[in-house]
Amino acid sequence: MSDQKVRPMDAFPRPLQDPGAQLDPFDWYRSQRAAGGVRYDEFRDCYDVFDYETVKRVLADHETFSSNKLTSPDYTEETTTAISRSMLHRDPPEHTELRETVEDLFRPGTVAELAPDVEQMAEDFLDRAVAASDGEFDLVESFAYPLPVTVIAGLLGVPPEDRDQFREWSTTAISSSAMGPDDGADVREELYEVLAEMRTYFEDLLAARRENPTNDLLSRIAATGELSAEQMFGFVVLLLIAGNVTTTSLVTNAVWTFGERDLFDDLRGDEEALDLAIEEVLRYRSPVRTMERWTTEAVTLGDHEIPAGSSVVAWLGAANRDEAVFEDPDSFVPDRQPNRHVAFGHGVHTCLGASLARLEARTALTALLDRFETIDPVTEDLPPTGSMLVYGPRSLAVQYEVR
Repeated sequence: MSDQKVRPMDAFPRPLQDPGAQLDPFDWYRSQRAAGGVRYDEFRDCYDVFDYETVKRVLADHETFSSNKLTSPDYTEETTTAISRSMLHRDPPEHTELRETVEDLFRPGTVAELAPDVEQMAEDFLDRAVAASDGEFDLVESFAYPLPVTVIAGLLGVPPEDRDQFREWSTTAISSSAMGPDDGADVREELYEVLAEMRTYFEDLLAARRENPTNDLLSRIAATGELSAEQMFGFVVLLLIAGNVTTTSLVTNAVWTFGERDLFDDLRGDEEALDLAIEEVLRYRSPVRTMERWTTEAVTLGDHEIPAGSSVVAWLGAANRDEAVFEDPDSFVPDRQPNRHVAFGHGVHTCLGASLARLEARTALTALLDRFETIDPVTEDLPPTGSMLVYGPRSLAVQYEVR
């Protein structure tokens, strides 16, 4: 990799460029908190924030730390993609208006109604995984990835006959979260082609929903009459990436962690214990590694005077290991209470799909525990996602015995 400056989310800090360090960054996190919790990275031209209280401050103060990429001189309307123009990268009041369009569909009570469908999907994917394997399969490829993609497809209203194509598009769109400066023009061109195909498809589907609405998210979006085509497509891509990445990594990181500590038997059949353990996975191996913000004015963080228009990267995984907040933070405590992690963010941008991610994770892990007598993750030489956004293994082989 050259020494030229890169965008902060396109490359890891130099101490984390080794794949092993990307999966085990916790000593570095600890050293950065001990050094004051805020550092300037000349290589990436940004300010990294590691301690719990400062991460929360950055995420909560949207007036000073904007989510809008166009606050930065490095970005223009021409260079941002649909995800960059979604509500994820908008501040109030626009963010509030966009979020309110669909917020009630993601409330815990509404999400709970999806449980039977998610349970059936989980069983179907495990049926396929077992039928296609002989005692071992890739958890990510066969289960942790396709399950949330299929749930999102159902929520949006993608017809069953189109869901294989939807999953192919999703794979390419989600991979954009791991694109770095060394990716060639052909990789980026493929992404832009897929986004164009998806846009045409969903514009046609949205038009159909305006004429014949059904009980799905696309009908809700189409019925508002207040969103531009760009905003509507931004919703779709946001759900694809944010709505899938968190659950895929959460399920994968949970199986990885439970296997390390031989917890499967302890958690089988105990929903309360499983829920607490999932919350501890969210803290201990946070699926979303970082969130980026841009300063709208000069501001002081720690010992640093940060100019307006600067990138500030909040490290959620580091905040969730802060010894000032969590007792024995580097130990996995499956029944930890209270557990005030910020794995789903903080402030107005707290993850809209948090309840859905929890439901999917609980359902997926319950299905695994009910199906298999033994589950043995193969954890040697795990490949990281390679993404500054997403933390966890890109694949995880599991050996099993059916109950």
